[in-house]
Amino acid sequence: MDLTEISVDDPMVTLTKSGGDHNDPGALNPGETWVYTGDYTVTQADIDNVGESGIGLISNTVTVSCNEHAPESSSIDCSIILTRHIELTPGESKPVANFSTSVTGGYVPLSVQFTDKSTGSPTSWSWDFNNDGVADSSVANPPAYTYTTPGTYTVNLTVGNSNGIASKTDTINVLQATSSNGSSGGSSHSSGGSSGSANVVNSGSTDASATANVTQPENNTTGLDQINGNKEENVVQTPEQKATSTPAKKSTKTPGFEIILGITALLAALVYRRK
Repeated sequence: MDLTEISVDDPMVTLTKSGGDHNDPGALNPGETWVYTGDYTVTQADIDNVGESGIGLISNTVTVSCNEHAPESSSIDCSIILTRHIELTPGESKPVANFSTSVTGGYVPLSVQFTDKSTGSPTSWSWDFNNDGVADSSVANPPAYTYTTPGTYTVNLTVGNSNGIASKTDTINVLQATSSNGSSGGSSHSSGGSSGSANVVNSGSTDASATANVTQPENNTTGLDQINGNKEENVVQTPEQKATSTPAKKSTKTPGFEIILGITALLAALVYRRK
């Protein structure tokens, strides 16, 4: 619906509408975006509120209202870090920010434990785990922080004491979890039990026995010979196999030799009887 009598209120900034009202002047029509801009100058009071820690926030809230809806507000915090020239007393030093992480990356949800390693006796700590400009913790060793969205995050630790402040950044790489496929790219083998057929192929060989098709009948049908209780297998040879098969040996015996041997035995029997 159209929104009328738009009012935008910011107690810290004087806002000016700079564009977006194209169709029906004075009414925020569906699809339109009105833009309001303004500047804010940091005051001495803002700096004084930072305190000795040197770290503070400027909070800003804007409220928009119209005739058709109840007012709605939005807030943002802007970090303010005090820097100043300090004459150090002998024996005192400015802190040096440093920290370690339990891991430097991994898959979501990724839990990371941050441990302060700063030197120089810091008295204040400000952790920003996702680099959004908002302090996530103000203790030296905060509880583990869990990243639930993939991305590369810049972690910022700022420490301070009466002599000044120092910062250190590092990155955490958070990856999207993926499901792994357990199937391999190799060949799969399946056994068909006692029945069925199988083609046995031995590729890569150049001899006559390179290829043979072995078929096992599914059951003992009429016409199958039983040998030692096993089903007969039909082996189909390739032409090369048939060509190199050993031919059957021819008989070296002659029929005439067997006849002569029989007659000789008969004559010997007759001679023996006459004697």
